[in-house]
Parts: sequence; structure tokens; C-alpha cells
Amino acid sequence: MIKSLLSVVAVLILLGLPARADSSTGPLVVTPQSSDWTVKYKKDDSGEIYTLVPPAGQNILLTFSRWPAPGNADQMPGFLETMAAKFADMAQRNPRIQLDSPAYTKGEFLGYPFSGNYVEFTIKGGLKQVLFMISEGNGIWNGQYIGPADGWLDAMEVLKAIKKS
Repeated sequence: MIKSLLSVVAVLILLGLPARADSSTGPLVVTPQSSDWTVKYKKDDSGEIYTLVPPAGQNILLTFSRWPAPGNADQMPGFLETMAAKFADMAQRNPRIQLDSPAYTKGEFLGYPFSGNYVEFTIKGGLKQVLFMISEGNGIWNGQYIGPADGWLDAMEVLKAIKKS
């Protein structure tokens, strides 16, 4: 089921993004907690996206992109509330997304220079679907994580450690 869910969500996020990768590392320095993970960066006219690719055999998705509209960190909780409501509604209509409940938890994490807010859903089977936004005060990046609960704790550490290039 997780592969099916990962496929659905990945397609939703990656629609319109190019197949070619930009040769640079982009405007951010993203360092995975483990050296067996790979950071990929893509950019074109429609946006910029970072994807952290786990070692083969791990069903985890961690990806984020620059929020296309102007915004600041104060707006992130409101944006996430809207996104969470839309995701819960979509999950109720899509049999491939099976949530334990449409209820979700909200949280925040503090890093330097990036901090963020998130909403977390539990997928049947115990996996987490997390929608998040991060900012260093100059724009917003939004993304998602799908995987085991302890993996989200690791993902937050990666997000808190992001630096500008």
C-alpha cells in the first residue's frame, strides 16, 4: 500500500517539473543524516525541488520545493491548515490513500536559520504522512514526508540543519 500511496503523492508533487536536473546544488545546502542518502535538486521555469532519496529498499519520501507565492513564516500555520483540510478531503475520496482518521496533529520545529511548521496524519499501518513548510524569514519552502514515525524525527533534523548556499 505504501508504494501505491507514494506513487500517488509523488505524481501530484512532481507534475510539471522537468526531468533534467540542474547542475548546481541550488540555493540551499541540504545534508542528510546518513551518507547513504542522496540529495537531488531540480529547477526549471515552474519551480525548484529538493528530494532526499533513501537507500534502496526503504519506502520513504522526503521532498520540498519553493512556495510559488510570496509569504512569510507567520503565514505558514494558516497555509498548512488549508492544505491539511484539502488532503483529508482528497484522502476520503481516494481509496488508495487510507488514513487511520482524517484528524491530524500540528507541530513546529526550530532550527537555524530554517524553522518550520507541520501537520501530521497517520496512514493505516502506522506510517506518517506529513505536510510541512520551512522558512528562514525570506520566503517559504513546502514539502512532505511519508514513512515511519521515527523517520519523521530524522527528517526534521535534516530540515532544521538546512543552510543557504
